[in-house]
Amino acid sequence: MPCPKANTRLDADNISQHGSRCSNPRCNPVIDTFTCNILSGNYRFKADASNSPRSLFAIDGVVLSSQRQDFSLPCKNNPPDWKVTAFCLVPGSEGEADLTPLQKHVAFFDRNSDGVIYTSETYQGFRAIGCGAALSAASAVFINGFLSPKTNPGESPFPYFPIYVKNIHKGKHGSDSGVYDTEGRFVVCKFEEIFQKHAKTNPEALSSKELKEMLEANGEPNDSKGRFASRAEWQLLYNLGKDKEGFLHKDTIEAVYDGSLFHKLEKEKQSSVKK
Repeated sequence: MPCPKANTRLDADNISQHGSRCSNPRCNPVIDTFTCNILSGNYRFKADASNSPRSLFAIDGVVLSSQRQDFSLPCKNNPPDWKVTAFCLVPGSEGEADLTPLQKHVAFFDRNSDGVIYTSETYQGFRAIGCGAALSAASAVFINGFLSPKTNPGESPFPYFPIYVKNIHKGKHGSDSGVYDTEGRFVVCKFEEIFQKHAKTNPEALSSKELKEMLEANGEPNDSKGRFASRAEWQLLYNLGKDKEGFLHKDTIEAVYDGSLFHKLEKEKQSSVKK
């Protein structure tokens, strides 16, 4: 079969939008085929999202980071099955406008919004979402002790073990879900993969057993630290976000990835205290 004609635009029928993330009609990146190199066996694409400055897009699960970027996809005997996902970054507050989803995830714990999270702030954040004093203290020591050396711009982390929000992507550990990429962006296909692979009882939620199966599947050989960190993170999320039937729902998991769940839990705790 011949390669697609040059400048073949992928229209709305070919672009799969991710839920409400693309509810804004301006979030409509243009993906154009402009050449097919027979010798190298690659289709090449030109991607343009300049009409929506806060949009990202992915082709066959690979997130493209810039607004204009070339991308290669291996040729097949038949014209490829276009798998293009377009999604907008979730709007945050004015101060969070330029943060990645991973930075938003941790920014809740930056209690004075100075870009640095000290152990005391991590403790305060955990207390704010309803965790007990012992768990909050242990979490603060573990999290800051693990992330401070990785995110520190060169200064000694002692004695306060600060976490630098702008460098949080450097603190990614192994044996994780891959929903954050190496720059801290939200990878839609990896998020959806969690439920496609592991949500067997309810397609929109995970049971405790399914969560354990997912953690086991994500575990990398000889990565005890990464395995432990993943188990600790997901177990805490499960304890905080599960429903009465023991299910951790998709929208709850998505909310933790951009940090909005933490703000919700804090408001709920504040409301319960006032009653």
